[in-house]
Amino acid sequence: MVEAILITVGVLLVLCAAITVYAYFTAFHISNKRKANPPELPTGEQYLPYRENTIRLVADMRAYPTERIEIRSADGVRLSAHYFHVRDGAPVEIQFHGYRSNPVYDFCGGSELTRARGYNAILVDQRSHGESEGNVISFGLRERYDVKAWAEYAAERFGKDFYRQPINIYELHALSWKRHGDGSPLSWRELGEELAPYVKQMGYTHVELLPV
Repeated sequence: MVEAILITVGVLLVLCAAITVYAYFTAFHISNKRKANPPELPTGEQYLPYRENTIRLVADMRAYPTERIEIRSADGVRLSAHYFHVRDGAPVEIQFHGYRSNPVYDFCGGSELTRARGYNAILVDQRSHGESEGNVISFGLRERYDVKAWAEYAAERFGKDFYRQPINIYELHALSWKRHGDGSPLSWRELGEELAPYVKQMGYTHVELLPV
């Protein structure tokens, strides 16, 4: 009886370890090979109406002259970005791509809008993506400090005058950003009370509510 229990426990421990390793390499780890070969544009039928325009936007973005810039994160990781200069004295948008993505695909349309408004932009390779160092995604545990570091870099380089200071926009869905323990969404007043100190602590300057 005892031997059977020990065998069962051993099997469960091995299974748990295998699941943990699989989850780590599936969700958190990015190999250097994958960093060097970013995902291609989606080819599903639902994307076909937008594919031609997306290819044009990507080509225009890659053709625009940029300055490669680097900073060091709080934990010593080298972080890379590309600076798009449109005009002197313009506001600066700092743009961060999504999970396992890249700034070219995520912001090819947004970059065109930014340039059309006459704004400058810093397009960041998040840690463990693109030209930035690292191979582990921490889902905000370390990335939040990277965001703050980029905002500080931009403020130091471009000045802190209100009309010239960098713009760092935090995008969120109001209903899913945070919820009560029972799963119900926050009221608008509760959202404001929770959100304002958070974005201030993280170095954001503006909030954009999606899909408004």
